[in-house]
Amino acid sequence: LEEEAKRLGEEEIENARLVAMNEAAAQQEREDAEKEAARRQQAEAEKKKKREETAQEAARRQQAKEEKRKQQKEAVGILEAAAEAKLKHQQEETEKAQLVAAKETAEQQRSSANRNQNKGDDDSEKGEKKPYHYDKESFTQNKCPRNSDGECITNFDADAVARAASHNDVEALRYYLSLMPQYASSVDGNGWQPIHEGARFGNT
Repeated sequence: LEEEAKRLGEEEIENARLVAMNEAAAQQEREDAEKEAARRQQAEAEKKKKREETAQEAARRQQAKEEKRKQQKEAVGILEAAAEAKLKHQQEETEKAQLVAAKETAEQQRSSANRNQNKGDDDSEKGEKKPYHYDKESFTQNKCPRNSDGECITNFDADAVARAASHNDVEALRYYLSLMPQYASSVDGNGWQPIHEGARFGNT
């Protein structure tokens, strides 16, 4: 009996030891599963955080680009406004200069006209003859302009040559240029030569 009791006691102890070992193994598995779940949850949280940081960085870069484009647009607008103001100022200055030049030209023309008038008056008082101006009738009748003594007049100006060219009076041109050939290239106030006057009236 004692041996049987001892054997039973040893079996109970062994069974208890096995149960304890199984419970410990199960507990370890539960703890390991909880740790793995926590690790996975932490990893997912880190991924989510990284995605959020990436999205925030992309938004920050986009905002920086938009701000830069806005600044560039403002700078271009400022430059265009400055260029437009400068151009307007230049145009105003040019117009002012043109007005001043026109006034000066008009004043010079008035002064020149006054001087010519005074000179003409002086010449009349002195009895000097003024340059002869082209008279087509005189050339038609006499082949040259003549004075009261019937002599051909040689006191003529470049204006007479230009008028003869405009009237296509070849005889007059021959006469004038035989005496004063330099008048063929004389220039009037408009920058025209006798050949231009002739062409203007179709006399080529």
